[in-house]
Amino acid sequence: MFRRTKQRVPRAAGAAASALLLVACGAGQPTGADDRKPCVVATTGETPEPFQGPIYDYDPRRSPDELAQLSQLVVSGTISAVREGRTMVYPANAPGIEGPTTIVLVITDVTAVSGQQQAGNDGSVYLELQGAKLPDPVNYSRALPAGARVAAYLVPAGEGTPDERTDVAIANPAAGRPAGQALYLPAGPQGLAIQAQGNVVWPLIGAQAPGCIEDALPGGHLIGQ
Repeated sequence: MFRRTKQRVPRAAGAAASALLLVACGAGQPTGADDRKPCVVATTGETPEPFQGPIYDYDPRRSPDELAQLSQLVVSGTISAVREGRTMVYPANAPGIEGPTTIVLVITDVTAVSGQQQAGNDGSVYLELQGAKLPDPVNYSRALPAGARVAAYLVPAGEGTPDERTDVAIANPAAGRPAGQALYLPAGPQGLAIQAQGNVVWPLIGAQAPGCIEDALPGGHLIGQ
């Protein structure tokens, strides 16, 4: 659960990606950083579609390094698919009544930048996005497009045991991932960044900045605000 503060952020913008564009890896840096090598990013001329998710109150982090301190695992990779996720239920207050659903973002070509994946992993990362307003994964194909490069700051997701504070259980705890594979959550709404149209987009908060996805990883200078 994200820490709540007085700060409000708008509904998120998503990302779209396919053709190639050269942009400076140091885009968005102060003057004098133009000696960096250019990088290739995936992009189209289309406007990213909104991510249909919740509006968050959260305690913003000021840098990728600060966000990494909250994370068990930080990875870079490529979006492979969006899958239907799990369904919350309220076992005590309304037995058998289904609540919000989730979607699962499948990330492949994974490089662990900080931390390690669990033993026996299949090489992919399964990232659960909660509060999905449209449970059919096809509705997110343009907000979270296959082939887009990502940076993800991760913490483990719960495995379905009722939460004593909210009395929420999970009807189908294994949904969205192969058997035995770990499920993760973003380490706060700044914890997912996507390369789109020569910008880095943070779809959970609707922020974006010019540059390369590498600059949104630990040691970089880009973070959604």
